[in-house]
Amino acid sequence: MLKYKTELEKYNFDNFVDFIKDLRHYSQHRSILPITTTMVIGSSNSISEREPLKQRLLLKKKYLLEWRGLSEKSKNLLENYPDTIELKDIFNKYQKFIVDFYKWIYLETINLYKKEINEFNKIN
Repeated sequence: MLKYKTELEKYNFDNFVDFIKDLRHYSQHRSILPITTTMVIGSSNSISEREPLKQRLLLKKKYLLEWRGLSEKSKNLLENYPDTIELKDIFNKYQKFIVDFYKWIYLETINLYKKEINEFNKIN
């Protein structure tokens, strides 16, 4: 159990998981997330030939900070971000946390029940 708690703490790195929860609460209890969009078309300086169009969804930090329901952990995290935050970056980082954590828990479970799994495989 201690190993699980230690690993879980690692995945709450820089309060990021709490920030994702706050985004969900904001969109459920206050409003649609305050976002803006940008689109870049055919700029050879910033986009590869394979990607002639780049769209971005940007979260407006100012409106989140005005919300009373925002946790202190999220406020502290937002201090490190610019006025607009690219949602794709946030969701990619969160997805990586989740995938890494579930890979870890899967391997731990396999190791924990290795004997039982081997016995089961012998029966089948």
